[in-house]
Amino acid sequence: MSRILRYGEQLELSLDIEADRLSADCEVRGQPLADPAAAVVAATSEPIEFPSLAQATIPGDQIAIALDFEVPHAESIIAGIIEVLLQGAAEPEMITVVCAPGYVAGGDWSPTQALPEDIREKVVVEYHDPAEKANLAFLGPAQDDSPIYFNRRVCEADVILPVSVTRLADSLGYVGIHGGLYPTFSDDDTQTRFYSAKSVADAEQTARRRREAQQAVWQLGVQFTIQVIPGAGNSILHVLAGDCESVAAEGERLSRGAWLHRVAGRASLVVATIEGGPEKQTWENFARALHAASGMVEVDGAIVLCSELECPPGPALQRLAVGDEDQLYNDIQGLQANDVVAASTLLIAREQARVYLLSRLDSDTVEELGIGYVSEPTEVARLSQRHETCILLRNAHRALGKIVS
Repeated sequence: MSRILRYGEQLELSLDIEADRLSADCEVRGQPLADPAAAVVAATSEPIEFPSLAQATIPGDQIAIALDFEVPHAESIIAGIIEVLLQGAAEPEMITVVCAPGYVAGGDWSPTQALPEDIREKVVVEYHDPAEKANLAFLGPAQDDSPIYFNRRVCEADVILPVSVTRLADSLGYVGIHGGLYPTFSDDDTQTRFYSAKSVADAEQTARRRREAQQAVWQLGVQFTIQVIPGAGNSILHVLAGDCESVAAEGERLSRGAWLHRVAGRASLVVATIEGGPEKQTWENFARALHAASGMVEVDGAIVLCSELECPPGPALQRLAVGDEDQLYNDIQGLQANDVVAASTLLIAREQARVYLLSRLDSDTVEELGIGYVSEPTEVARLSQRHETCILLRNAHRALGKIVS
């Protein structure tokens, strides 16, 4: 039985897997939106348990649209939001789109590029730098007395509109819909604390960070949110807008329907893909995909991650090549690096299964991480023939599996 898997933005691989060896072919459920901007207009015109966004402003209001990273079709989402705002009392020159870390200023892409030119030239675009203290404002203390900082433009706005991607509640490192604001638009120290290996791996710590994010956003006065439920690759399944709690509940329901896969048992091989363009090919998504695949593979089995990843490993991942195996986890936890979660997730996965990576990285770089190097898709096909059971996990960075017997 031939199975075609897409990975990256346009690349595909073909696997011939007999029906009795294919345990599950896990693919997103749902149809992508044909017109994301129209979906945003509809969602914000009739939000969930909230008045229309067009009624949310008065003349002179400073409006900050806080755009989280990895939002699919972000330029269409922004165009839809601003279209509805301008139906009310909002003025283009009073609107600022604040882009999360990950977006790059000065490139070919802009979050306002889908707007009419006369509006686009009036809307301000800023890029949040968590290390730039001058652009941060102190909001107040958290419950543990640690300081809460926000991007100054966001903190001082009269109307704040968060835009982010809803993930499954149990996804690696996910602290709920408020994570798209906090710590995303906070300072370096807060982001490091939130995304340390211990905070991400420990359920109690994750719950604590989720409560902290909720408190910070509550102190900011945000009651309205815009959330995107992603589909395969760069597609969108749903756009939700309205009251934060109501949107969070509906977003989790829709995400589970799309991305939670129930399988009868673990497999000796899990082939997992990371679809989408360069913005999806990150070590953060590597960690999410590996975490999802690890929950579906047998002990001493194999995981193959298929990606277009080309970003070099950071300090934490590089530590895997030189450390004492018994001390590595503690050593990694002590590092102040943005790839700590990827490194710790890989370290745990290596203890359970053999990990392989198809990417744009060279063989030396991959093998120094304790990962098997895959140079081309045909090698994945050959590897799949050596296993009695196989699970295909498409868009693994967004998915989770649940073993049911």
